[in-house]
Amino acid sequence: MKTKSLFLFVALCWAFSSNAQNCDPWIVKIYSELYGRIPNAYECSISNYNNGSWNSYDQLKSYIIAFNNNNNLVVADNQAAGKCGTSGYYGLCAIREFINSDFPSSGNTCGQAAVVTAMWQAGLKATDDPKKLARSFYNYAPPKITVAGLVEIKGSLGSDWRQLNYGLDGYKGQGIRYNWQKGIDALKNELRKNVVCLIMLDTGTLPQYGYKWLTGHWVVAYGYDSKYVYVTNFPNNRMTWDELKKAWGGSLTEGHMAKAHGTAEMFAAIWKQ
Repeated sequence: MKTKSLFLFVALCWAFSSNAQNCDPWIVKIYSELYGRIPNAYECSISNYNNGSWNSYDQLKSYIIAFNNNNNLVVADNQAAGKCGTSGYYGLCAIREFINSDFPSSGNTCGQAAVVTAMWQAGLKATDDPKKLARSFYNYAPPKITVAGLVEIKGSLGSDWRQLNYGLDGYKGQGIRYNWQKGIDALKNELRKNVVCLIMLDTGTLPQYGYKWLTGHWVVAYGYDSKYVYVTNFPNNRMTWDELKKAWGGSLTEGHMAKAHGTAEMFAAIWKQ
């Protein structure tokens, strides 16, 4: 039985040369044979394959074939990857990113995408079938907003924090835990521990990224450095700290959507017990 440490995931960077040096030789060889390329950092993560254990080269090869057939991987374009393991960058080197189009309705499912991204990263990888997890969560907690605690608006406007809490609570039996915290210092503290964090942004403060409407948008923060916080399902997968402050409702004159939503400067840290 061959076993690899899960810690390999956070030690790897995306640079191909780095991958080749740090990735398990069997994985490198199999990706070369099957796909004619070097595996990326996410694919080198041994946690993707039978919980890190296999009995033979051929068994691992079959896992990789099934994994790639099922996943249609979308890995966040982590521009911090080159800094991974160096002073000044804190958090994950790479993260499996779910996006709106992974769900039956693609226009209003950023909340579902963010929660499934966080739960998958936290450890709900047992089936090696992200599509199944996406379907399961969507069916259990589809888009819904509750206005004034009374009126439920389903489907058209996305999801508020109440609906995402409801969805997360549905996975308590599988070990998923979360708590809401406030502030940049608390966010940095969780990211330093490689805990991913759910954040809602007020896109009305972000026209420079092509957002044209005053809406909320859910993302998952997974790392940071002095200039940027790195997030999923967002252009270039990063935003400056000043942009986050405005979109997060941390500014007196901006971020009104986040304030009205009740999530100004708030985030949910998500992990698996």
